[in-house]
Amino acid sequence: APAFEGVARGGDGRVGIGLTAARDPGDDLLVDRRDVVEPLGRGNTLSADPVIGGDLDALDHRVLARGSRLSAASARPVVRVRTVCSRPPRVKRQDDARRQAWLHHAPMGTLSPGEQPLDVTRFDVESASDLLGTWVRHTPVAELERGAFGVPGRLLLKLELLQHTGSFKPRGAFNRMLTADIDETGVLAASGGNFGLAVAYAARRLGHPAEIFVPSTSPPMKIERIRSFGATVHVIDGFYAEAFEACEERAFDTGAAFLHPYDQPAVVAGQGTLAQELGDQEPTLDTVIVAVGGGGLIGGIAAWFASDVRVIGVEPERCPTLTAALAAGKPVDVEVGGVAADALGAGRAGMIGLAIAQRYVERVILVTDDDVTRARRLLWDDCRVAAEPGAAAPLAALLAGGYVPQPDERVALVVCGGNADPADLAGAASDDTD
Repeated sequence: APAFEGVARGGDGRVGIGLTAARDPGDDLLVDRRDVVEPLGRGNTLSADPVIGGDLDALDHRVLARGSRLSAASARPVVRVRTVCSRPPRVKRQDDARRQAWLHHAPMGTLSPGEQPLDVTRFDVESASDLLGTWVRHTPVAELERGAFGVPGRLLLKLELLQHTGSFKPRGAFNRMLTADIDETGVLAASGGNFGLAVAYAARRLGHPAEIFVPSTSPPMKIERIRSFGATVHVIDGFYAEAFEACEERAFDTGAAFLHPYDQPAVVAGQGTLAQELGDQEPTLDTVIVAVGGGGLIGGIAAWFASDVRVIGVEPERCPTLTAALAAGKPVDVEVGGVAADALGAGRAGMIGLAIAQRYVERVILVTDDDVTRARRLLWDDCRVAAEPGAAAPLAALLAGGYVPQPDERVALVVCGGNADPADLAGAASDDTD
């Protein structure tokens, strides 16, 4: 079995360090994993839960091992666990000494008084990257010519629409499944779009049964594609909220592993591997611009880059989920709609992504549906990139002047998905040639 080097500081200030085999985390007060002590996904079974975030289960579903036992009275510990695996380590970039020094030697006492540790950090993203291996694709980066799209800066396109199932979502789906204890009941998810596709695909690859709950408003084409990966699809009358509720009830009844599309630590850490990969591909990157739905992707990206690279989010005006949460200081319900609602239409931001955004995201820009439509057409006309509307939002922010790069600024636009009918793009191209 792999060994784990655990370091923990409890509320009483005591520090425990140790090397032990990771055998049964369920009997350790340091570990609270829903798969071990909360098989039905309900409240914590411990009378006093010492993990970060209390009953928010911030450390659930991570592969953790025992350090020194904490008494039930030890409140809100800070936990860091470094895996010592028997397999060879990943090859690191030789010029990345500063990042690696931060990653492996960051002190636990760097938080200001009263500042809570983040649920997902660079360490979690690094661990996810090691775990994912060849389960996901390393997607390419295209560097564009100066003056591309008529905007300043040196633009790069991170072509994540070439990922399995056509979006970034398999990164989080695979990481969640690979770090969970999944039995014959399989996995559950609520989604009528990219996350449902990703869960169905990952479950098939890993040999798990999958049930996907989709709202009746989902496009029939996407529902059939989810079925094509072997998942059982339940079509629920109404919208995403109704599908999500039905999925939760099913999880309570069966004990199957529930996968949240953007608000579980393992999912967010998995999405963050896109940023680690991008940093390896473009070590001189200055800025990354990414579309925002529920906050899982931007949370993972910002967790990896921290303050090393400027991170900017983009939302359609009709899907202002993270904008509203940042203004309120907490997730709030918003009405969503518009051309990108199928991908970016989360009605409420996730707690994990919001906390990371509050610390590391420089700003969130709002764009109109017309901006998004224009950006999507330009990506096709100029680059032959068939992005879905939500994935065109980063370019829309530049075209609308929401962010103006410096002349030599290296700016990566994350083209996060391509699951849309390209017929309208082909029609637009035909019209241009008449």
